[in-house]
Amino acid sequence: MTAKAILRRKKQTVRVEEAGAIAERIGQSVPSEHTTGSENMWAAVRKFTGRRQRAGVVDAVSAESLSEHYAKISTDDIYAVPLCKQSEHVTEWCVFQALDNLRPTDTGLDELPA
Repeated sequence: MTAKAILRRKKQTVRVEEAGAIAERIGQSVPSEHTTGSENMWAAVRKFTGRRQRAGVVDAVSAESLSEHYAKISTDDIYAVPLCKQSEHVTEWCVFQALDNLRPTDTGLDELPA
């Protein structure tokens, strides 16, 4: 039985005894010299499952260049502060009437229906 089939079977089983036996079988398949560090352990697990580690290294990209890029695209050079609107005086009674006249199916501030 392949490693992936063993792991799939372990995930699908509901009996504790069978899952424990499968876990023990997997533990025996991983050589003991690989259990000294987490990096070595995961390397052994990847080898056992047949998965490869994906390296995320890209030349000419650093934390500073990413930070500069996102700062550049997140900045609006022609941004203008909006003018304050002059509004009527709102009383507690006006707010009560507005809230009292809402239908249960009206959308909220998020514009999502009820």
